[in-house]
Amino acid sequence: MGTSKGEGTKQRVNRCLSKMSDRDTEAMAASELESMARALAPDALPAFVAAVSDARPTDRAPLRRHSLRVLALLPASHPAEAVAPLLPRMLSAALRRLRDPDSSVRAACVDAVRSVAVAAAAAGRRPGRPPPLTDALLHEQDQCAQLAAALCLAAAVDASDPGDPDLARHLRGSSPAS
Repeated sequence: MGTSKGEGTKQRVNRCLSKMSDRDTEAMAASELESMARALAPDALPAFVAAVSDARPTDRAPLRRHSLRVLALLPASHPAEAVAPLLPRMLSAALRRLRDPDSSVRAACVDAVRSVAVAAAAAGRRPGRPPPLTDALLHEQDQCAQLAAALCLAAAVDASDPGDPDLARHLRGSSPAS
C-alpha cells in the first residue's frame, strides 16, 4: 500500500510541476503544490521530497524556484521527527541550485538551506556538515555560486544553535590553515 500511495503522491507532484511550465496554469499549480505540501501524511513525505527534488536545470526558473520554496515549507508544516530523515536529501536539492543562473532561484536556495538548518536543530540533528557550503564558497569559480554559498552558509549558521561547539569546530576546521 505504501508504494501505491507514494506513486500517487509522485504523480500528483509531477502533474503540478508540468502545469508550472505553462504560464497560464503556473499560479494554480504553485498553490496546489503548496497546499499538498502542507497536507501530506508523514508516510507520503519521502515520495513528495523525491519528486520535488528532481527539478532539472533545464526546467523553467519558476519551477526550479518553487520546488525549493516547497521544500522550505515542509519543515514548518510537519513534525520534526517526520522531516528529519529527509533533511540530507532536501539539503542536497538546495545545494544543486547554487550555480543556477536565476537569482530568484538562488534566493530560494538560501531559504531552503535556512529551513533545513532550523529543522535539523529542532530535531537535534545536523542535515550535513557546513563543509559542503564552505567547499562551494572556497572552491567555486562562479561568483554568483560563491555568493549563493556564502548566503546559504550564513543562513545555516544563523539558524543553528549559537552554543553548538560542533558547528564552531567545523567552521574553524574549514578555514585556511593558520
